[in-house]
Amino acid sequence: MRGRKHSTEARAWSVHYCSPFGDGTISAVRCHPVRRRTNRIRVSDLQEIRGRTRSFVLFVMMLMGASSAAAFLVALLLKRLISNPILDLVRTTKKISREKNFGVRAPKSSTDELGLLVDGFNEMLAEIESAESALRAAHLESELFISSVPSILIGTDTAGHITRWNQAATIVFGLPPDAVFGKPLRDYGIRWLLPQGNLEIDSWFHVAKSEKRENVIFERHGNRRFLGLTIINVDFSADGQGRGFLITGADVTEHRILEGQLRQTQKLETIGQLAAGIAHEINTPAQFVGDNIRFLQDMWPSLDQILRLCQLLREESLARSASPTTIATLLQRTEQADPAYLLREVPQAVSQTIEGVQRISKIVRARKEFAHPGTEGKCAVDLNHAIETTIAVSRNEWKYVADVETCFAADLPPVQCLAGEFNQVILNLPCGSRFFLPLLQWRGRR
Repeated sequence: MRGRKHSTEARAWSVHYCSPFGDGTISAVRCHPVRRRTNRIRVSDLQEIRGRTRSFVLFVMMLMGASSAAAFLVALLLKRLISNPILDLVRTTKKISREKNFGVRAPKSSTDELGLLVDGFNEMLAEIESAESALRAAHLESELFISSVPSILIGTDTAGHITRWNQAATIVFGLPPDAVFGKPLRDYGIRWLLPQGNLEIDSWFHVAKSEKRENVIFERHGNRRFLGLTIINVDFSADGQGRGFLITGADVTEHRILEGQLRQTQKLETIGQLAAGIAHEINTPAQFVGDNIRFLQDMWPSLDQILRLCQLLREESLARSASPTTIATLLQRTEQADPAYLLREVPQAVSQTIEGVQRISKIVRARKEFAHPGTEGKCAVDLNHAIETTIAVSRNEWKYVADVETCFAADLPPVQCLAGEFNQVILNLPCGSRFFLPLLQWRGRR
């Protein structure tokens, strides 16, 4: 630059460039250089450039600071107008989720779109609160209804764990709901007295629809109690995923006692109706027993004399001095007593007396067995003996209109049944025939 000369004339040149739109055209621009006033760049010019550059940088920095401040103010404004309401909604949502309280409302800070969103959210909370209140009221009403049901109501899941327990169940079993919730039904403080134990309870939870269980026995305070239960397989949800079991029933102990007393009363009433016939049945063998005893009593003096003479003759024979008088007297008494008659009648009288006593004993024993209450449950019963006993008790009811023939199997083993009920059924057969046989005979004659 120093020592060289530069032309001060302005020269023109052209620049060719391609179109930026990609259409393949080439344009030419004619440029004109700036004329320099002088051929040298002075130090003052550099200082001026440096100053201008410093001023420009300072201006840019100030502009950036102002922009940052403006951006910060805008962010604060946006946070107050947008972020804070959204954060309030988030905090309100978390509080509702934590406390399960739909009475909480989100604060409203503006009337713009976010304010409308808050209003909509609060309206939704109000509807949920109203629905929850209605649901809570319905739940309390249903719980009150279930608790007031006099029957036992127990709900379980598919594994047999207790999910519902009403007031009647508390009274029957003596256990509050809090003590049994979530526990298995077969092991929660009740002593079940079932033939198959816990296996029978487990079978309840394999019921397809519904089944009844009669005479379910458990023990409370040392006493045996009886339940009548119905097990129902229910679906608590619409999608079929909430299946469980509902067990309903009642304590039938008092009912069973009254039922047993009623059966016993009916038996005693039947015995009362049969009393006259039983007395007649006893009277017949008693009469010939008495007649035979009186016969033996009348024959005994003659036999007594003969036996005494025989004893005297024996003593004289042992002393080798048998008296002809004794022999003659013995022969005379023997002829008067008619030995052939005695040998024929006395054994028959004794046999008939024994038979009469046996018949009386059989009638009395049959009446006692029939009147005695049966066991509470099933037991092994000799059916042959039970039928014979019942026929003996009711003989006077049917002997004038029918004949009863029995053919028992000697090898019939004892059968598990209710003895009292079986005797009552057998009694109804001959007693009923007393009324129907004359009618059938009358129809036959017609």
